[in-house]
Amino acid sequence: MNLSEIAGKAKDCIGKGDSRFSKLAESSLQKMEDISESAEKELKRSTGNFEIKVLDGQRKARSFVNDDLKSLRKKPIIAKCVIYYEQEDRFEEFYICNGIPPTGIENIISYRSPKGRLAALDIGQYDLDEELGQNTQREIDITKVQGVGFKAQRINGNWDSIDTTYRDIFLGKNAVSTIEGSLRKWVQKAEGKEGIDILGKLLAADKSKMKILDGLKRDVLESMSLREQPILDSFQDRIFRMPLKSVLFLQGPAGSGKTTTLIRRLGQKLDIEHGLSEEEKELANNITADKYTKSWIMFTPTTLLKDYLKEAFNKEGIPAPDDNISTWKNYWTVLGRNKLHILRNANFLSGFEHDSDIKNILDTNQFFELYNSFISYLLDSYRSDIKSKLESLAEYGFEEHRKFIDDIKKSISRSLEGRPYIEDFLITLYRKKDEIIEINRKSKLKKEREELIRSQLNEILKDDNTFLTSFYKAKNQLTQEGQKEIENTDEIDTDDSMASDTEKDLSDTEKAYRAYTRFVISISKYKKTNKISTLNKKLSQILEEDKIPSDHILESIFILSQRIDAFKIFDDPIEKFFKRISSDYQKFRKDSQAKGLFYSQESGLKRKIDSAELDILILANLMLARKLIKRTEIKNNLSDGWLSSIREIFSCYKAQVYVDEAPDFSLTQLLCMRLLTYPETDSFFACGDFNQRITENGITSIDKFNEFSEQMKISGEKITQKKVLAPYRQTDSLYKFSLAVLKAMHGQHPCDYPEHSKIAAVGRAPVLGKNLEGNDLAKWIAERIREIEDFLGKIPSIAVLVPEEEDVRPLYKMLENELRSLNISVQPCYDGQTIGNTNAIRVFDIRHIKGVEFEAAFFISLDKLETKCPSLVGNYLYVGATRAATFLGVTYCSHMPKILAGDLATLFHQNWKK
Repeated sequence: MNLSEIAGKAKDCIGKGDSRFSKLAESSLQKMEDISESAEKELKRSTGNFEIKVLDGQRKARSFVNDDLKSLRKKPIIAKCVIYYEQEDRFEEFYICNGIPPTGIENIISYRSPKGRLAALDIGQYDLDEELGQNTQREIDITKVQGVGFKAQRINGNWDSIDTTYRDIFLGKNAVSTIEGSLRKWVQKAEGKEGIDILGKLLAADKSKMKILDGLKRDVLESMSLREQPILDSFQDRIFRMPLKSVLFLQGPAGSGKTTTLIRRLGQKLDIEHGLSEEEKELANNITADKYTKSWIMFTPTTLLKDYLKEAFNKEGIPAPDDNISTWKNYWTVLGRNKLHILRNANFLSGFEHDSDIKNILDTNQFFELYNSFISYLLDSYRSDIKSKLESLAEYGFEEHRKFIDDIKKSISRSLEGRPYIEDFLITLYRKKDEIIEINRKSKLKKEREELIRSQLNEILKDDNTFLTSFYKAKNQLTQEGQKEIENTDEIDTDDSMASDTEKDLSDTEKAYRAYTRFVISISKYKKTNKISTLNKKLSQILEEDKIPSDHILESIFILSQRIDAFKIFDDPIEKFFKRISSDYQKFRKDSQAKGLFYSQESGLKRKIDSAELDILILANLMLARKLIKRTEIKNNLSDGWLSSIREIFSCYKAQVYVDEAPDFSLTQLLCMRLLTYPETDSFFACGDFNQRITENGITSIDKFNEFSEQMKISGEKITQKKVLAPYRQTDSLYKFSLAVLKAMHGQHPCDYPEHSKIAAVGRAPVLGKNLEGNDLAKWIAERIREIEDFLGKIPSIAVLVPEEEDVRPLYKMLENELRSLNISVQPCYDGQTIGNTNAIRVFDIRHIKGVEFEAAFFISLDKLETKCPSLVGNYLYVGATRAATFLGVTYCSHMPKILAGDLATLFHQNWKK
């Protein structure tokens, strides 16, 4: 059946002419009332601790129930859809809501459910099962005859929808209109109220003219928040409904709905009942439903974007605490400091110190070569140590354990020679845990050593029973005084750190005794090898000679220690290998620098590591953990004390990992994020625009990331790249300007982008302020802001973007002075740390505003930025230009920036006067 025949049948269902708007308004507003009342009742029963059996059946993740009910109370419906079933010759109309459909209301479904997909389709004919992703042999022909998107709100106690988007079979297949203003007015028109005077009727009619606009009407942004988009377009909708176990990168121009798609995907995948397939529900239940709904994380490049997204999540009814949204900079501190024992903390004083202001690595583009060289060094070092320890075992009388030694030698040949499989070797040692424990139990070496040290200590305490107390006090004082010296040593001593971790609950006397024991062992090694930590060397210098065992006793302690150490590498082997990653890295970079490789000759390479180095160490830990945790015997025994490092890393795993503005992250950082997903779900969703990359080390293509992952031998799916191209943020004039910027900077894929914005308004051309600094600059911005207020009748969200952090405060002060007479507030946003007051003009360093949108934006001193970042100035201009939805202003200080020369300069106007 063709569309014209179906349109004839649709007249009785949806109406014809203006009557279809009145019919839509009456039924939809009543549905809003019914749903909000039902949600209110359900919420009262829920908060009143009544049993809600129906809701429990609909969703196992109980933590979302009340959030969904509160959302329905505020926005009962977001869309309406009317479908015609050709075989059955019947129409079906249903309303779509976010979250759980309330009980007792007919024709209401969740947008997250498979059937919610129909709301995103354009008017036209489809196969139902194909659209719903159901692999069946059925052919169910449907036609979408009406689609409506609501912006529901209560006004004066009545439900209404403002600027409702509308599609139907009479308008045409791809046509969309906006019912401007109030939907309730159509009801009032149909009612034809009587009893008012003629003048009042004329005034009311003039005030309440009802218009149907072609295209989408966009709201003016009065605050810095993600623009409301109740229903995604068909392509975006298909992407967010892709299976949970997907590895995706969504690319597209600014304002094309990438982040909104990402948020909708998360909302759907957290809705176990409606958003997951049966197979996916089983995966979620294996994680446990309650844990699954909290098991996600989103990474952003800036704190400002993190706060911006938290607000967007809350609007979507998704709880988003700081544990779920994080910058990578904050998260790598959690990993490096608290989980992986890379960075120093109070209980791990010998760790590295991360300094983001230094640059030890000469060229981060050589990362793959550097990483591979380090891993080869690590494995060679470990293999050499293992062989050396086996020789020592034979030398120091472990002949009774010849079978153990021979087994290890065979495993070395099998797993560590040729192409090393360190995970195989470590698992071989792990399987020998019982044997290793038994050898340790039978060995009396530790006991002999302890008796020697204890005997000497008792002799000391006979003459001075306060010795231990004074020794421990001196050690702690030296530790505090010597922090800088400790920082400047080359040692990364994991043994001391492990001892500290296990001594938290001991008495001071026991701690002092253990500290003295370690000190004596260290002195015994120093006498033979001339190697000692700075702390212990200082302690030996301040202690009286009779407080240190004689050389004869120290030699005996050294021999016992050598025999103990020879076997120690096999005791708790997985834990020890994780610990040596950092200590071997320190040795590797020192050796590499001496050879003129990878590291700057000016770098001291003591305890400080730069950001790229921290990424390397995190990646090395995550790679090893991933290889091990895929082994059933490891994953099923994570409570084992021998697997504590893997258990710590596993505790960081998430069912879903999301990345916003992915091109601002390096290949290493993105791979680390990728490795934080549970292997079972392998759910990774990133989005971004390569033309907006404003970091030197950010990725430049997904192909390079897939190539990098393949080089790193990461198992799992490659990242699938999808593109969204329809721009929803900017007016047409600013969108065309952004395309011109892309052309000027030779950006990626500008030919793919559509010629026009999806927004109906034409908007205003950008304006250019020439040779402006200081007060002249502030006066120019203030004058443009007055024009914006005159044009809109109010102050929308406005950002002033400066090239450096040091420019924020001076401009804020001058602008505040200029706008004080108009009672317009200005707020400095230092380090991108605040979203700002709703009505304030906000001043930012441009580095912090990725992903954020404003009604108006001013990009200040572009020539200064061009001097500072010549290779990225085009990207910065594109970022700045696409922050603005309607009004864009650009200025320069002393000279016309090269990026503006030519065609771009002709697109600017002088002002926005009407």
